Amino acid sequence: EKLYQGTILKQLESIHNHKIRKFQVENIITSLHENALDCMRSLFQALDNYGLKVESREAARIMDVLERYEPGSTKRIKLSAAEAADFQAVYKSDPIQQAYKRRAEFWLLDSCEYYMRNLDRFAQEDFEPNEEDILRVRIRTTGIISKDLKTRYQREHDLEPPYMNIKMVDVGGQRNERKKWLHCFDDVKCVLFLSSMAGYRQVLFEDCKKNRMIESLELFRKISHDRTFRDVPIILFLNKKDLFEQMIRSESLSTCFPEYKGDNSYASAFGFLKAKFREQLPKGKEVSIFDVTGCLILQFSFTNII
Repeated sequence: EKLYQGTILKQLESIHNHKIRKFQVENIITSLHENALDCMRSLFQALDNYGLKVESREAARIMDVLERYEPGSTKRIKLSAAEAADFQAVYKSDPIQQAYKRRAEFWLLDSCEYYMRNLDRFAQEDFEPNEEDILRVRIRTTGIISKDLKTRYQREHDLEPPYMNIKMVDVGGQRNERKKWLHCFDDVKCVLFLSSMAGYRQVLFEDCKKNRMIESLELFRKISHDRTFRDVPIILFLNKKDLFEQMIRSESLSTCFPEYKGDNSYASAFGFLKAKFREQLPKGKEVSIFDVTGCLILQFSFTNII
């Protein structure tokens, strides 16, 4: 995938009442526009790959926007209300929707539909991101992100401090980031491994021929077998539960795992994925597994972990 700040870290900041500063709000707004732009760029590329085309004035204007903000550009992305309207109109077109239905075959942000549906709101001059916008946004980052958090815990006596200080380090799972992990592994108390259940019908940004779920299983196996984490507890968050529940109704898990013989119910599919991840563990190693959708579920599970 591209380099984006982890959702779990943003959720934990929200749970622990970290105030968002003005410069962070501005970054979120810019990134929402950038996310919409990235999605439309991927969809236009898919049109070319599938021999499809949108013939309209709106599509021609979008091409101008995509050229203005070429990948790697340092320009601050800000779509106007008129440009947002063009994006929404073209997104609803039949060719784009045909490409969107085949999104398992190319890289596309999970929240593409959300960005397009809300782009007119993002483009308003007085726009202020709400909680869902903050959780949905993907902010491009480089390197490693570290956050200091405080959480209440069950004290054994009154002399103990009311809060526990936790340092959360988000190293990112992208292939080109993994070489930076090594110096982060000193004095690790717990590993939180996050994997999107929706990845069974998605591909990597780095390699459109590699399934995200298969890549995640392989990485989980590598980490759980690393001697650095031999005595370190591993917590597995299988997230995007809401998206997975929608996808599994029409796209069987067998599209990724031919050996899957269950039905299209969430319980059956989730049980299978839990078993697949447990198969990757070294003998005798245990893992706690949680399915995650939003802040409330994550707050419950994180509190229990601590």
